[in-house]
Amino acid sequence: MGLIYFLIAFIQPIVLFTPEMVTITGGSLALGPFKGFIIGYLGILSGSITMYFIVRYAQQIIVKRLGKEELFDKYTRLVEKNGEIIIGLLFILPVLPDNIICAGAGASKVSFKNFVFIAAVAKLMTTFVYAYSMELANILPITELQLFVGQLVIVTIVVLISYLVKKRRLKVANRLLIEST
Repeated sequence: MGLIYFLIAFIQPIVLFTPEMVTITGGSLALGPFKGFIIGYLGILSGSITMYFIVRYAQQIIVKRLGKEELFDKYTRLVEKNGEIIIGLLFILPVLPDNIICAGAGASKVSFKNFVFIAAVAKLMTTFVYAYSMELANILPITELQLFVGQLVIVTIVVLISYLVKKRRLKVANRLLIEST
């Protein structure tokens, strides 16, 4: 049962348009929240990385097969303009399917290292919340809006940290450039 769930979670960010919430919640109901979280996280993260590489090496074929060229083009422009912040937000907020997010990252100039970091952190948060959502619903009667606001706060903190790290790296790079001339 765990292997089947892993495979479903793995293909979810590659070809399925099923929301992550459905996949992870279903897996945690069948296997329990801890196994559902661990297996789902590993499956979705592995699938996200695979989709990134597939698109990195076969962009046009994939986009045409998905039939989402217009959506893909808008997303790619948005990612190239705003970088990794958009990817993190889109992974956490259920706006686009994961396969579109991974495809856009693979087609853009987002580095593999940055993509893996963003996907690992975002998917850690979302799979944990979805895997334990039934448990949390029994313990804490929170509304969907409260859950959304909580995720938004976490995303804001991650984005702020990412921004500060980038700003620091830019300062160091500029300092090194000045010193070398």
